[in-house]
Amino acid sequence: MKLAIFFGTRPEIIKMASIVHKIRQKKEIQPILIHTGQHYDWEMSSIFIKELYSEEPDYFLNVRSGSHAIQTARIIARAEKVLLKEKPDFVMILGDTTSVLGVAIAAAKLHLNVLHLEAGCRSYDHKMPEEINRKIVSHVSFMNFAPSPRSYLNLLFEGIPMYKNFLVGHPIVSLLYEIKDKIKSNILQELNITKKDFIVLTVHR
Repeated sequence: MKLAIFFGTRPEIIKMASIVHKIRQKKEIQPILIHTGQHYDWEMSSIFIKELYSEEPDYFLNVRSGSHAIQTARIIARAEKVLLKEKPDFVMILGDTTSVLGVAIAAAKLHLNVLHLEAGCRSYDHKMPEEINRKIVSHVSFMNFAPSPRSYLNLLFEGIPMYKNFLVGHPIVSLLYEIKDKIKSNILQELNITKKDFIVLTVHR
């Protein structure tokens, strides 16, 4: 079985790593790694591929920067070219980025089976481009893999048949277990704080 695995941004590269490791252990699956190039500089892309993957992707689509329309168009056209050449049995994507949207559209229009990981996440805010991306992708996918019960219910509430949706957990959890022994930091000593004496907050937008 031939499986085309696409990623294009730093989060996708990181979160897809544990999935790729597991797939490579299956002799019956031939994985093909395709990097769209939505994130393309060292700090946002190459450094994570070097640390988390044993080899470079098979394809680099080099879509680079641009408006949502330009990036999406480049991804659709360049992903289609690879898909026509490789003719995979399944196409795997993860998340809600422009890369995910472009690949899903290209694959669905070629009547290829799209497997969408991290499906069903919703912010309920259509001003976010990711919200539009993730809703479209869920509806054109062959199978949706939800990371949480709420995400799974979102898919059902939107009318996607139950047989297409699966509650599987989040791949980042598997990756953290895989690399936990490699994670070393002196940040607590540097900041002179102890465990449970602080709150970690990450902010996007």
